[in-house]
Amino acid sequence: MKYQEIVKGIFIERINRFIGKVIIDGKEELVYIPNTGRCEELFIRNAQCYLSKNDSPKRKTKYTLTSILKNEILINVDSTAPNNVVEEAIKENKIDFGFEVKSYKREFKFDKSRFDFYLEGENKKAFLEVKGVTLENNGLASFPDAPTKRGLKHIKELSMAIDEGYDAYILFLIQMHGPNEFFPNYKRHYDFAKELEMDNQKGVKVLVYDSLVSPYEIKILDKINYNLDHIILRLAEFSDKKAIEKIYDDGSKSLHAMGVDQWQGSYKPNLSNMQELLNKEELFVLEDKVPVATAILQTYDSDYEDIRGEYLYGKKYLSIHRFAVAGNHRNKGYARKLLNKIEDLAVEMGLNVLRIDTHKDNYKMQHILRSCGFRFAGVIYFKGKLPRDSFEKPLRIK
Repeated sequence: MKYQEIVKGIFIERINRFIGKVIIDGKEELVYIPNTGRCEELFIRNAQCYLSKNDSPKRKTKYTLTSILKNEILINVDSTAPNNVVEEAIKENKIDFGFEVKSYKREFKFDKSRFDFYLEGENKKAFLEVKGVTLENNGLASFPDAPTKRGLKHIKELSMAIDEGYDAYILFLIQMHGPNEFFPNYKRHYDFAKELEMDNQKGVKVLVYDSLVSPYEIKILDKINYNLDHIILRLAEFSDKKAIEKIYDDGSKSLHAMGVDQWQGSYKPNLSNMQELLNKEELFVLEDKVPVATAILQTYDSDYEDIRGEYLYGKKYLSIHRFAVAGNHRNKGYARKLLNKIEDLAVEMGLNVLRIDTHKDNYKMQHILRSCGFRFAGVIYFKGKLPRDSFEKPLRIK
């Protein structure tokens, strides 16, 4: 899908659901925002954006906001785009439905509702709903960014279509390139996320694709992974002790295999102070049916008071320690998911910074941190002895 007459702008503010203020060629302009989602993490002051120009006298504004830059990722925010992009992809046979689409119709009526697409193939009749995704954090995309009664209604109706003998699909089009996994946003709309999980088990097929986005175009790109489970960050309990110790042991072995002198010998983590951590409510586990990762979270760390460098983002921080993922759950995105949940918790606590430290040779952890928006702040000394690279990340308090 291509856009005509694209201009660059600087976003100033969102005035209401449909109107925003943007600086274009040094002049403030009112622009149309074709997206009713919250998009709080996108529509921020001074963000670079792109707009299509239309001089029709019938329009209230000359410009339509089409894309905006967030952390060097260009995100298409046009809510009319996903269905058009998917239609182009259907015509070009770029979507893996498991059958060849011979014909299709848009806005097809079923019972008292309409689906985005009706598809036909050899011995196949199917309905397809399309949802555009603009919410991303730490390389993970999610939907919705706000409660969606309409979206909930649609997935329930897809389930009804299965009862009538149709195949049913819901396709989440991530309107950017970069995220490597998608998950339903239980925090923003639990009922939608849970319904999606249940209806998927019933037979509603989930497809997730990312997009290639430029100021002038958006087109479907690659199929990406998804996880529909309800993943939670919770306070640890004493019954989690064996699972956490196993995670520590996995982490120690992994670092040893990398040749990193961290979590080795007498410095290998243990839970001799577990009761104290439980009493202070500082020990957490990330649970995806079973504990898959763990971290200790504290609002003060004396080691961070003396840094060979500089913290830039203030002193109301949440520090992260003993951050680790179970060995049999590595390379599945759980480190990013744990960081996401920790960020949510910090914001709920009114804290605007995350801090974490790691060994200078722990290149895997350093890569994750940098790709998730952390900056290297300097070197601190663990227990006053061991040098550790310290990182921080500012958070937006809502």
